[in-house]
Amino acid sequence: MEISDLKLFHYIVGTFVLFSGVAALSFRKGSPPHRLAGNIFFVSMLLVAANGMHLAFLKTDVGFPLRMWTATLGGFAFYLVFSSWMTVKREEGKSGLIEIGAFLIILAASANLFYLGLTVGANTSGATAGDVALPPLAYYIVAGLGAFFAALDLTVIMRGGISGKQRIARHLWRMCFSFFIAVTILFFANDQVFPEALRRSNVLSAPPIIVLAILLFWLPRVLFTRWYEKA
Repeated sequence: MEISDLKLFHYIVGTFVLFSGVAALSFRKGSPPHRLAGNIFFVSMLLVAANGMHLAFLKTDVGFPLRMWTATLGGFAFYLVFSSWMTVKREEGKSGLIEIGAFLIILAASANLFYLGLTVGANTSGATAGDVALPPLAYYIVAGLGAFFAALDLTVIMRGGISGKQRIARHLWRMCFSFFIAVTILFFANDQVFPEALRRSNVLSAPPIIVLAILLFWLPRVLFTRWYEKA
């Protein structure tokens, strides 16, 4: 497939991600519509994240570090939605090789980004415009985020799995954060698909903020109230 075809596929599947994500957040948790929307979101998110990683590596107008940084964001979204899905598919109090593999992959990705941050910081001469488009701190922040994910995975592995409200909370925040990554990339990195009037306003910054707000509303409710027992 040519790059233009891949981009068209990305936008089409991304539309499914957007609408199914909104639907999954809107329907009553655990209801059949919620599960249907969640399944569509899961499949669409895996496809759009994998395609986004591929597109990032095909870009020739930026340097390798920036391509890797962009691809890793897509990889994080893929990892988060997959591990969120596995959390509810696993029996309570169970973990296995998939969780260990996910932990090792996200840890390796974080270490690689940290190394790239060091490389970008040291390579001040002869660097391409793409290489210096992001400061080393951007690499360190994303690397630290991945290390945080890995640390949470390690606690699940060491405990032999999780159950109850912790299991639902893990599913919730990982799905929401993967959705946050997707809408942030759409409304900021690909804002050229929107009319210029919207790009000039602050409207495009609203969707990522709304997703985070929903996450911050539901996560404490799951962890610190009796909502989970009543659901």
